[in-house]
Amino acid sequence: MSDLGPLNRSALARRVEELRAEASNNIEEQHVLSRVILKQFTDDRHLLHAVSVIDRNAMILIKGPRGVGKVPNFVPQASRSAEELWGRTENLIPRVIKLCQQDRLHDDPAAVAVVRDIVALHYIRNRGLLTIHKRGYEQIRAELRRNARNMPGYEQGFRRQFRRALRDDEDHDAYFEVLARKTDSDFRSGLLFRASVERMFMRCRQWMVEKPVQLLHPEGGMFLIGDSPVISVDHLGRLGPENGVAIGNAIQILMPLTPRTLIAFGPSATGVVPAEIVAELNTFQVRAAHEYVFVHPASGLEDFVRTVRFGADVVGGELSSESL
Repeated sequence: MSDLGPLNRSALARRVEELRAEASNNIEEQHVLSRVILKQFTDDRHLLHAVSVIDRNAMILIKGPRGVGKVPNFVPQASRSAEELWGRTENLIPRVIKLCQQDRLHDDPAAVAVVRDIVALHYIRNRGLLTIHKRGYEQIRAELRRNARNMPGYEQGFRRQFRRALRDDEDHDAYFEVLARKTDSDFRSGLLFRASVERMFMRCRQWMVEKPVQLLHPEGGMFLIGDSPVISVDHLGRLGPENGVAIGNAIQILMPLTPRTLIAFGPSATGVVPAEIVAELNTFQVRAAHEYVFVHPASGLEDFVRTVRFGADVVGGELSSESL
């Protein structure tokens, strides 16, 4: 027994070993919200407005897609190959958006499949999932620690390591730390997260393969988009994985693609939604966002974002002319 028992034999652990050789081949600046989608929320100057949901007094940033929607080192190890994997879906987004704008998406089953992949991709590139990964690892580690003595070969492994029989809890603690050393190192470095986020992407794609896709357009006004754009809602109204709403447990899954197109999982159809529904869908985005919500400069939604997030007493913020 060389490490954490069952984890060593899992497909996840095998994938970690495959990725180890490329662990240092990384891209620091990683978009968690695809630039091609952010581009849809820009004006003729190719700029959008980024509204903070952390600081009510922060200036509204005026930037291009290249400068927003990023988390440095979100995948900290072997990230170049991860970016290449995400890119296979992102390269198909422009055509899908064009079909959505023409209300021709459902004429092309392959394009509908790409829409599902877009949702899966943006669901797993979520800072909330990184928090869940860390929490889950600690829970699994604690459970393995409690049950390690029941693992086949555990006491024999201790005898081989220390050349004597296992006597007490102190011996158990020492041996468990030896077994956990390699996996703990992969957890701290982010290599385990790299393998986990890839596996989750594949699982989400598989789970959604038969889900019908619905297109919604606003009767008036515009949709906005947050930096956690896939909204999974449960029957209690909770949002997102960090609130315990896994994509498989959601009663509704939503994601804006453009200011005038939003994806929903429901009966295959195209529909127009009234202003009050647009406001409700935009509210979901604001509530779920981690740092910023992005709005088209002509939308006039900046104060809406601040009101939803901070309350009705917020005064509209200044604009910063910083742009990238």
